[in-house]
Amino acid sequence: MKYILYFSTLLIFYFSSLSKGVSITNVINGVEHKIGTTLEFEISSSSKMECFYETIENGNILSVALDVVNMESTNVQFRITSPSAKFSEWYKGTQYAVYDGIAEESGDYEVCVVAYVGTKPVVVALSIVSYSSAKINDANKLKESEDPTEATKMLSDRINAIGGKIVQIYANTRLANLMIKKDEKVQESNLSYLNTSTFIQTCFIIICSTTQIYAIKKLFETNPRRVRI
Repeated sequence: MKYILYFSTLLIFYFSSLSKGVSITNVINGVEHKIGTTLEFEISSSSKMECFYETIENGNILSVALDVVNMESTNVQFRITSPSAKFSEWYKGTQYAVYDGIAEESGDYEVCVVAYVGTKPVVVALSIVSYSSAKINDANKLKESEDPTEATKMLSDRINAIGGKIVQIYANTRLANLMIKKDEKVQESNLSYLNTSTFIQTCFIIICSTTQIYAIKKLFETNPRRVRI
């Protein structure tokens, strides 16, 4: 019996009133496995903490990244807590914060996000990626029993493809964030230009009106010294 090793990455979009995101799944030998989630949501208060849960298996590679979307130089932080709470750590940064490690427990991991909020809400993008290198190695061994040389080459190509897709997904998210920032800066620039133009126009109208009133008043003003009887 010939075993066929098959990999693919699927993106599942979902939206809610508070956030929008993408679920990333990987298919190995016809079995679908979730390897990550990317969420974009709004934080309206510095005292508000948004928490999310991701099911992760023991021994999986775990990577968490938090990026600010709609402004610059904003302090953000997130906390990762394992199912038993034996592991619970905060990771901080300006504009972004990251964590890379290995999951030591199986179950639902909690990721809580906090951001410094000034005059307007902060929009952030949270990416959680987790995958098992052991499962990939097991699939490799299964295929090597049939054709070691071809299996090694195929597995190497597939792993590189998966890694490339993960990087591409992250790059696309970063590009979307930069485009949002660029659009907001253009809008702010246009608003500033409009406000300045309105102010100058208002001042010009006031000056012209005052000058006209003064000229008309002087035109009809009567000088007693020049009045002849």
